[in-house]
Amino acid sequence: MNLHENIQRIRSMMGLREETEIKDIDMDISYKYDPKVIEIQKELTNKGYYIGKFGDSKDGIDGIYGPITKAAHESYKKEIPPEEFESKKTEMAKEYVDDVDVSDLKEFKFHKIPGGTNNWRSAQITADVLPSVIKKYGIKNIIRMSGDDEKHKSDHPKTSLDTEQKICEENDCTYHFINAHSGYKLGKGYTKSIQKINDILNQGNTLIHCAHGADRTGGMVGAYLKNNGYMTDKDELWKYTTQFNSWQSLINNNNFFGSGYDKYADGFYPISELKNSKWVK
Repeated sequence: MNLHENIQRIRSMMGLREETEIKDIDMDISYKYDPKVIEIQKELTNKGYYIGKFGDSKDGIDGIYGPITKAAHESYKKEIPPEEFESKKTEMAKEYVDDVDVSDLKEFKFHKIPGGTNNWRSAQITADVLPSVIKKYGIKNIIRMSGDDEKHKSDHPKTSLDTEQKICEENDCTYHFINAHSGYKLGKGYTKSIQKINDILNQGNTLIHCAHGADRTGGMVGAYLKNNGYMTDKDELWKYTTQFNSWQSLINNNNFFGSGYDKYADGFYPISELKNSKWVK
């Protein structure tokens, strides 16, 4: 269940109508926050429950807002006094996080990486779902390659570096932010990035992702599979990688080489060889 679904579920339980107007919101908010979320927090605050200031990494929309709000509403229904809820809210929220449905993560391009070491790849997983993914799949390391200043093209809300790091640390997980563009060498790709990521993936139980789980993730995972002998055939690696991105389409339209995407592929399929491969017509 994603954040939007959590919001709708809470609205339904609270009897809030879709067209409810926002009035007299005296909190520090900005345009980027969902008005529906603002309404829910306002309703609960009026009932005496302090849920957290907007933007708080722990209780705000950037963190585990859905679970905290759910816990507050359950406390209200059970007539738990606000002062008691304040000391119990984190525990109650974690119970709700455990119930988040992570059975279908296709929307995040969540896939197991070949090699049998419990490594996974994905796009950016939203903050409301990530804690459950970490717990269910035994994730002990997260490698992130996308920064806060990048243009976010996904339909999902963006998760900040600080928020993701906090979620990771709160769930006994080690967080790694790695620049995917370090140490480029023609015919070998971004060698320094590849080496850093390879060392972490070799530990197993690791989730690696960029913003969309396509290009940087594809290049780094491809290099990891090749360098560790899990998948050594370049054409097999190309076929595996391009199921998650649009590289083959770019090649077909003569837009791949020189685009920058070719440098990601260079880590497992040297550009000079790819240009003369069966994939280029």
